[in-house]
Amino acid sequence: MNLRVGDTVMFGPPGKPLVRGKVLRVGEKTLVRQLSSGHGQPAGTEWNVPRSYLSPEKAQKPKRAPPKRAPPKRAPPKRAPPKRRASSPRGEPSRAALLAAFRKIRIEGKSMARVTEETPIGSLGLDSIDLLDMVTHVEKISGATLPDTVLSKVGTVGDLLDAAVERRRSRR
Repeated sequence: MNLRVGDTVMFGPPGKPLVRGKVLRVGEKTLVRQLSSGHGQPAGTEWNVPRSYLSPEKAQKPKRAPPKRAPPKRAPPKRAPPKRRASSPRGEPSRAALLAAFRKIRIEGKSMARVTEETPIGSLGLDSIDLLDMVTHVEKISGATLPDTVLSKVGTVGDLLDAAVERRRSRR
């Protein structure tokens, strides 16, 4: 068996399990450092091993590191698709989208978060100026201008949103 320093070998007395080791010195008795635990000794123990204890069919050359390759090209990060707003088939904001946007507005410190479609506008506790601010917000989120004649007929938040949706549809 042709051994060199640095070779990895399997060794052990006949009839005992073999242990993996690395050759440190080659001679009549080969100095081997145990790489795995076995024979009642921990890894790292050095042994002077007679050549007869080395397993020729299990002797291996040290593994060479694979050639270095350039790191793979990374694909650019995927962008999240733009958020879609709830809208009708024609691209108009739906009534549900208008209500969701309406709930986010604040008028003179008053939150509209708990407002439902059935909430009467009179119960919101808004004066005439605050009411005009609310209508302005609805016009901005709907993209429609509401005439004063429509505003006089509106009784609930749902009626206001319906008027905005209808006005938007009639403009197209």
